[in-house]
Amino acid sequence: MKFTTHCFVRVEDAEKRKDVIEWCMHIGYEYIYPPKEERLGDKVICDTYCVGVAHDAQTFTALNCIDCGTNIELFRALAAMNNENDQEQWYSYTEYPTNESKNGVRRLIFNEHTRFDSFVDVPSGYYRKATVEEIVEYFKNNEK
Repeated sequence: MKFTTHCFVRVEDAEKRKDVIEWCMHIGYEYIYPPKEERLGDKVICDTYCVGVAHDAQTFTALNCIDCGTNIELFRALAAMNNENDQEQWYSYTEYPTNESKNGVRRLIFNEHTRFDSFVDVPSGYYRKATVEEIVEYFKNNEK
């Protein structure tokens, strides 16, 4: 499978880093075993096919990666982006316009089956996969 967004996240905790890598492999990334000098890297990086660990900033610059800081959820939202399926995708949708409002309100929603079922009655023109910019903006506005 080909993913669309190059990104990386800093994960200091080795167990959490392992969980992130396993999650990436679960959604279709191929794990690249890092060279010996990179094995202690604290950053998980994804390109269009592979996931790996690195510590060298040149790796991220060369790939033009989005820096997710330490926000694992932002990283997951971006790393999951692809054009082949809806697994782990975020969607942008517009609530129906009402008589009081000519324009609907734009919202982002994670593709959870219980919430995604609400799209059944929504015309196709009202929702689509979220863009990188929308996802980054959403997480930026919802930082704790």
